[in-house]
Amino acid sequence: MRYEIIFSGIGGQGMILCGKIAAEAASIYEKKHSVQTVYYGPESRGGIAESYVIISDEPVDYPKITRAHALVAMSQSGLDRHLAHIHENAVIITETGKVVTEGRIPRRASLSAGAFTEESIRIMARPLAANIVALGLFSAKTQMISPEACKKAIRHNVPAGTEEKNIAAFDAGYQLGING
Repeated sequence: MRYEIIFSGIGGQGMILCGKIAAEAASIYEKKHSVQTVYYGPESRGGIAESYVIISDEPVDYPKITRAHALVAMSQSGLDRHLAHIHENAVIITETGKVVTEGRIPRRASLSAGAFTEESIRIMARPLAANIVALGLFSAKTQMISPEACKKAIRHNVPAGTEEKNIAAFDAGYQLGING
């Protein structure tokens, strides 16, 4: 099994951190093979920021995405740029109100959208954990990485003192995925 994921957005949305957490959760806490690569534009904020993650039962022999099984798009450009690079039955996760999907999604793809920024503001009084909410929804919809493994990786990668609020953000996204 080789599962390819694209986390795409703009600088400052935390997509590279999402990829790091997903890869760490898979490799360290679930004992799978994983590789993460990143791409970002030269701008510090507002440019492209993407993380590509491959999770496999076997060692990863080619670290590039060929046809993604999942796309988490936090920006319109992130969705538009990668629609040609996903499986026809891919799981696509987008932010409600920020990404227009109507008429763009392959017929057999599974689309889930959530108000990630709104949930983050509800939990943290700031939009900083919108990416973690999206990661929770991803975990629920794909079942590729367990919530327990994600939470361990979140605790290891978020700033000290924010761990519990980030876990709450993940749980909110996970519940969106389970209930929606």
